[in-house]
Amino acid sequence: MTKKKSESGIDFEKELTGGHKTYNKKVGKWWLKLSSDKKHARAYRAIANHLKENVPGDPRLIIDYACGSGRLLARLVRRFPKAKVIGIDGSRLMLDDAEERVEELGKRAAGRVELIESPLPNFELDCKDADLVVFCFANICPEADDQDYYDEHGATRRADVTTARRLARAREPNPDWETVTCSTEDLYNAMMDGKVISRNLRSLLRKGGVCARVEYANAKRKELTELVRMRMDFEAGALGKSFEGKQAEQIFRLRKSTYIGSRVIEAVYHHTGDDADRIGGFLVNLLREI
Repeated sequence: MTKKKSESGIDFEKELTGGHKTYNKKVGKWWLKLSSDKKHARAYRAIANHLKENVPGDPRLIIDYACGSGRLLARLVRRFPKAKVIGIDGSRLMLDDAEERVEELGKRAAGRVELIESPLPNFELDCKDADLVVFCFANICPEADDQDYYDEHGATRRADVTTARRLARAREPNPDWETVTCSTEDLYNAMMDGKVISRNLRSLLRKGGVCARVEYANAKRKELTELVRMRMDFEAGALGKSFEGKQAEQIFRLRKSTYIGSRVIEAVYHHTGDDADRIGGFLVNLLREI
């Protein structure tokens, strides 16, 4: 199928190679507008409510990793009135908007919030032992110059490299089920980059803490093929079984996966131009650090 031109007028394939500063420019302005619409407001409210109902205990420290414009962060502050909430993002444009969201919370609530500007991943962040780390609709954009940093933090680990290579080259038994449209090498690189980010998420958690990953999806987890689930779990650091005789490092265990139908999936359509990406919603995956 021929890829349609993005309705946003943005060449995402080109723009998203610019690293974290990408979101200070055209893509950032696009995301600020999109993430402030009514469908995203409903989604962020649903996510915050879901976390309030399903995260055990009473979190004292919550980190919103790649917090963007703070739309979800503000709701987390309201849902968890005893928690300190830290938002981290690499874009000054995003954080300037997040500061406005925080000010609207009032002095008492705003006093529990800290915003940190930092490229991500960053293993030197001075915030650890979180009860909950949230990774929602995030799009980390590594540059070619970042590769040494990724390698230093796990992108060359043999077990992961071998497993990711095998998962990237594998194909569905039924060609009609195949969802991969990029090259094997691009898929491999995306999975390995994602695994490093998952290690960074884990490094911010206390022992036994919870990571909430919110990702666009076209279907419930149980409706996805086994290969798609294994690729997803590898990237999240939650792949608990071997693939073609090789076992990747497991750093999380999936505790619960919830699908919520939502028109926010149209953000994916903006990237792909594929009508199939107009239908779906998102998954809220709760993972426990191990």
